[in-house]
Amino acid sequence: MRLAIGLGIVLLAATTLAQDGVFVDKRNNMSVKNWTSFVIHRVSDSLVEFKGEGKPLQAEWAGQRIELRTNSLSGSASVQAEGLLTLISADLQGAVWARQKLPSAQGASAVQSVEVEAGSATYLAQSFTWTLKSAVALRQSDPAAGVSFSAKGNSGSAALAAPNAAKPPRFGMTQFELKGGVTFQWTRKEVKEGLALTSTLKGSTDHLLFENAKGTLTLRGNVSLDGDSPALLGAVSASVATLTLDAEGNVTKIEFEGSPGKTVLKPPPGKQARVAMAALLLGFGAALGTAARGGRFS
Repeated sequence: MRLAIGLGIVLLAATTLAQDGVFVDKRNNMSVKNWTSFVIHRVSDSLVEFKGEGKPLQAEWAGQRIELRTNSLSGSASVQAEGLLTLISADLQGAVWARQKLPSAQGASAVQSVEVEAGSATYLAQSFTWTLKSAVALRQSDPAAGVSFSAKGNSGSAALAAPNAAKPPRFGMTQFELKGGVTFQWTRKEVKEGLALTSTLKGSTDHLLFENAKGTLTLRGNVSLDGDSPALLGAVSASVATLTLDAEGNVTKIEFEGSPGKTVLKPPPGKQARVAMAALLLGFGAALGTAARGGRFS
């Protein structure tokens, strides 16, 4: 293993621990662990660049509430007072995993999280934006709000809410987009009249776009939707579907476009047999009425 420190970095009073493969700044904000090689270069009084490799390398910026794992990491950080290093940007290559923790709108002690996975990724801290390529996965979970979301696709991007915003965000992602072979699941858990209820909406599409400001999830191309969400009431195939969400994460409306579209209504499992029997009796009754009026069975 090797550690290279650029000229002038000592002025940061950054330290490496006795344990092999660990770098931590003096303020315990930026840490890079489990590396097989690591280089950090003092570019100016206010900027450092870094590069490391590991299997996997692990990094964290505690103040920005972000942690990650990858095989290869490079990026830049700003130099703050007393040697604190704040992430500016990062480029990750190979087996990318990252998690951002954010406060939940449900209370000061509640936490929601956003996780990303990809073959490669870039992150810009100023806009809290991820650009993701190859075998992309997104997950958001807010246990206190009872909302969780997961999706996979070939490529995508995600803009996260500010982790230290004065007002906690409704959702951890302000916008995300996935392209190519997209599958997803939206789950809402709540308690009504003392009963724990769970509703799930899952589907697939060529293109998925979530816009928090609009409260919409838009699916385009080869759309398929299924699940037990009260807003769906069946299984749907369409060209375009737009889902509207309320402040609690409930799907309140779904608009479809198709050429043509297809909908199959599916009663809840407990009622399936009763509904089928009712339909059979109604059909038999109509046939009897036809026969009584001089018609015939067909």
